[in-house]
This record gives sequence, C-alpha cells and structure tokens, in this order.
Amino acid sequence: MVPEWQEAFMNYDNLKTLLKEVRRIKQRNKQNAGVNRAMTLCRAFSGLVQGQNNNPISPSKKDIESQYILVNSVTENGFESYETTFLQVAEEGGECEQEYFRKLDEEFNKVEKFSRTKVKEAIAEAESDLFAFIVLHMLMYAVNVYFWRRCRVNYPFIFNIEQGTELGYREVLLVSFGLATFALTSVLSNLDMEMDPKIKEYKALTELLPLGLVLLVIVILICPFNIIFRSSRFFFLASLFHCIAAPLHKVTLQDFFMADQLTSQVQAIRSLGIYICYYGWGDFKRRRNTCHSDDVYNTFYFIVAVIPYWFRFLQCLRRLYEEKDPMQGYNGLKYFVTIIAISTRTACTLYRGFRWKLISGIFSAIATIYGTYWDLVVDWGLLQRQSRNRWLRDKLLVPRKSVYFSAMILNVLLRFDWLQTVLLENEHLNNVGKYRAFKSVPLPFSYCEDEEEHDD
Repeated sequence: MVPEWQEAFMNYDNLKTLLKEVRRIKQRNKQNAGVNRAMTLCRAFSGLVQGQNNNPISPSKKDIESQYILVNSVTENGFESYETTFLQVAEEGGECEQEYFRKLDEEFNKVEKFSRTKVKEAIAEAESDLFAFIVLHMLMYAVNVYFWRRCRVNYPFIFNIEQGTELGYREVLLVSFGLATFALTSVLSNLDMEMDPKIKEYKALTELLPLGLVLLVIVILICPFNIIFRSSRFFFLASLFHCIAAPLHKVTLQDFFMADQLTSQVQAIRSLGIYICYYGWGDFKRRRNTCHSDDVYNTFYFIVAVIPYWFRFLQCLRRLYEEKDPMQGYNGLKYFVTIIAISTRTACTLYRGFRWKLISGIFSAIATIYGTYWDLVVDWGLLQRQSRNRWLRDKLLVPRKSVYFSAMILNVLLRFDWLQTVLLENEHLNNVGKYRAFKSVPLPFSYCEDEEEHDD
C-alpha cells in the first residue's frame, strides 16, 4: 500500500459486512410466503430496471418512476460529490440497504475527491515546472536565430555581440537539448531510486536530485573557465545585471530585450521560490509541500510575478528621462498596467472570490489589448494602412505576407510568448534606413610598417 494513498483506499470490509447483512435479510424474507415481488439481488442493488431501454442516459418518466434508487450530484464545501436516494418505500430490512448505499457513497466520494485533488496538484506542478519553460524558450530562440540568419538579419550587431562569438541555432539547440537531457535524467533517476527497495531508507536523498540539477546549472552558468560558450554565458549575466540595475544603467537594446524575455519566464522564476521554500524549510524530508501555507512564501509569490515587468517599467522611465521621448512613457504605462493585472490575477489565485475575479479580468483585458496593440504597431511596425503592403509595412524581409499575418494572430493568442523575429527584423531595417548599420568605416590608408613587411 502506498502511504500517500492510504486515505483514499476504500473500506471493503465494512461494505462486505453490510452486504452480508442485507443478503441475510433477503434470504429470510424469501422464505416467507407473502413475497409480493421477485427480484434478483443484482437488480435490487443496481437500481437499473430499464434494461429494455436503448437510451439509459435519458430515461423516460416511466423508467424513472420504476427505479429504486437515484444518484444525484451535490456540492458540499466546494467539492462535487454524489448521493444515493431511495425512490420507493423500502421493505423489511430496508434500513440496511440505505446504510449500505450511504457507506458506498462515502467511499466513492472519498476516492473521487482524492483523485481530483491529486490531479489538480499534478497540473499545478507541471505548470510551474522550472526547466520545461526554459527549454521551450530556448528552442523557440533557436528557431528565431535560424530565420534571422536565413533572412540576413544582422542580430549580432543589433545585440552588440562580439563578432564571431554569437551562438548559431545549432549551438542553442545543443544547449537546450542538453538541459532537457539533464532534467529528464534527474526525473528518471528519482523514479528508479523510488522503486528500488534497497534505497527506501534514503528517500530524503532522492528528493535532493532536483536541487542538485539546479545547482549544477548555476555552477555552469557562472563558471569562469573558457568552456561551454563562456562569452555567451557572460553576455547573458551582464544583460541580467543591467536589467536589475535598470534605473542606474543606460538602457540598450539587448538589455530591454532580455527583460522582455524574462516576462515570459514568470512561472520559471516562481519555481525558484518553490525550490527555496521546499528545501530551505525542510519540506523535502517530510515529502510534503507546505509552501502556500507560509505567509513569507505567499508574499514572495506576489512579488516575483511582477519583477520582470518592473524591470521593463524602470527601463522605460530611464529612457524617458534620457531621451525625453513620450513614447517611452506610454510604453512604461503599458508595463505598469500589466503589473496591476498580474498582481490582481495572483490575488485571485490565492484568495479566490468573485470580486478578485472581476478585478483581475478587467485589468487583464486592458493589459492584453494595450500590449497587443503595442506589439503589432510600435514594436513590429505593422498595421500601417497607407503602406504598399496592406496592413503591414513598406519594407519586408520575408517574401510571404502570410507569415506576418500568422505572427499577428499567434501573438494575440499567445501573449505570454514574444515572437522576437519580427521585432529584430524591424530594428534591422531601422538601422539600415538611418545609416546605423556600421560602427566603423575602414579607410584605404597604408602604413609604412605594412609596406615594409610586404617588401620583405
């Protein structure tokens, strides 16, 4: 018997005892001469007396009246359960039948409630998985890099990456698949150790495998040695530091691009909080997650959801102060509305209630409409009615216009995932149009040292 499932097991011994009592009373009544109706034991307990009906799901009024029991769905304490009602007057010994069905209802409802609770916990754990979102994000970034190169978008220049150190789509795929392999190995190792009877005494150690994987990734990320794409790792850490120091550091494209990517990884960042709570509070020893019952964790759960959007808000304020561009103020307002929407949505998740649901719905709708318009019109430069390409822009790098319309539709449907390809393409065209595509121009000057070496 699995200890965690013990509370959901049905008490068959009690049910068998009641069933034997009912059968004993039935046998005693059959021996009497005044039996008015003959019915098999199976028919008496099932209540399914409509065997000739081809549509048992929607029985007729006559069939309902001929039934002996009716199973109703009731809601109690927020959980849906089932209750059996006798429709006909019970004969002698009917109290035992009623007691049997009452106990049967309790056992079935116990199993169903346990099953629904575990399913919800599994779904919530899957939604907050740390590595799944990161791996998916890296796979999509690899797709972006592939199309940037194919469409000749100069993304190393846009991101201010040192020439020759940028990662191609193959390298990004290698890193993402490597991370996915480590995560899958951790899961399979945990399952294997759980099923091995020789390691039952070390169950607490098996819970340390996910923590070990997180620490391994952090160590690789900050490793100072020239291995595993050091220049790209340090570029990532530098951009991350610039996001944290947004109001104190000049904002460049790679900085707010990084902050935009972090807004798509809110669940992954929250998972780090779960790791801190689960392992820091010692829950892994008891193998029970009590984080949501802790006030400190709930406060952290609120704050961590808005951190990426707060970075972008501060970056917009910094650019508004430096450039005096009102568009940066409108952009900052977009992220401020998003912060309110995220906060109300988190409150709705933690505290429930119709009022929180209404408030979060209103602000979420405003933030979605605002963000979608900004993505399509400002960041992507699309939806221009006077353009040569209807509802797009004058210059397009991708020859098929359907790609842009598909991207617009997907952006509306998948607001949590930025389609960086179109944003980078628009930035590339702006650089070319405003003569920002070169940092230095080589001049045809020759030096004496070069001429002497050439003569030698």
